[in-house]
Amino acid sequence: MNQQPREIPSAPSASPALTPGLLRRRWFSAGAGSGLLAAAAGWIGSRRDRHHAWLDELAAERAGDQAAMASGWMLSRIDATPAQKAKVAHIAREAAQSLYPLRGHQRSARARAVQILAAPTVDRGALEHLRSEQVALVDEASRCITRAMADAAETLDAGQRAQLANALSQGPLFQI
Repeated sequence: MNQQPREIPSAPSASPALTPGLLRRRWFSAGAGSGLLAAAAGWIGSRRDRHHAWLDELAAERAGDQAAMASGWMLSRIDATPAQKAKVAHIAREAAQSLYPLRGHQRSARARAVQILAAPTVDRGALEHLRSEQVALVDEASRCITRAMADAAETLDAGQRAQLANALSQGPLFQI
């Protein structure tokens, strides 16, 4: 049989046009990634010293340092100035340190939930009250992360934000 080679269609050479909607989605992706990174850095710091309450202040500081280091790593991919890196690192450090104490509230809420559910009768009112407290804590954390993202975004110029959004939209954060 005489087989002829098939032509493989070539990939488009130009990137898609940067429409306002695409830029908005990319910026949202960048912000969400940055916020998650700050929260993850706080969580990682909390896991190391979870059995030593007297180290909470040190662990919160470590979480802030990790968030600052991660922000510097991200900003090095877009050629941010040293002043921009320092300002964003400060913003990330403060956000991680302010989020860190919320983990204590989560721990106590879990213990209360276990008590409520282990009781001979389930107190639905107490569970609902606990749920509403947890929603308020999540809202507080969300506001902190949103404020940090907005502050960090204002530190960068529009071109840098677009570069960061483009890099973050390409896949997992650590493949930038």
